[in-house]
Amino acid sequence: MTTLLEEATSLVEILTASLPTVVDPASISLQAKIPAKALCYREAMIWRTEELSGSACRHYASDELATAITLTRAAIEGMAATWYLKTSVEKVVKSRSVGAFDDQIMRLLLGSKNDVSALEAINVLKFIDSVDKEITGFRGTYESLCEYSHPNWSGTSLLFSRIDHEQVLTEFGRNKRNSEGPRSLGLQALIGTLTMY
Repeated sequence: MTTLLEEATSLVEILTASLPTVVDPASISLQAKIPAKALCYREAMIWRTEELSGSACRHYASDELATAITLTRAAIEGMAATWYLKTSVEKVVKSRSVGAFDDQIMRLLLGSKNDVSALEAINVLKFIDSVDKEITGFRGTYESLCEYSHPNWSGTSLLFSRIDHEQVLTEFGRNKRNSEGPRSLGLQALIGTLTMY
């Protein structure tokens, strides 16, 4: 399992080394605002994904699997949002029509689900499904990670308890079953996410 963690950590380091530091709208276009908006969203998502992925690697190393997998799921959401942006830009370029694209970009940049802004955020499952259209099984992997992120059996009893049938008691602790399955699932998903970037 160390090799998966080493690979994920190496990919995070590559992403860290290429983090963008500025978007200059004037260098993109003196007339069109949409390209700079799209680029600002993408760059913020790269920063978010890098931070979440780096933190996930540190938690995998500490055997804190619930945290690591939850951070991995969040990193996947960021990559899927970036993918959604990419496919939306491709549609605009192909159709040669901006249509409602500016509204879509503004929802990505400023949307919320709790009325913090006047714009409604795009549901994360729309991002996930946009990737799943081209990468079969992507949503299934995402949903598997959700099982560990939510307080379901995988995210609670599986990760933190083990039944001792001989003594008729339940023991608790981090990764009490010493299962490599959750770690492997999370690290492989994280590696896939970072590779897609």
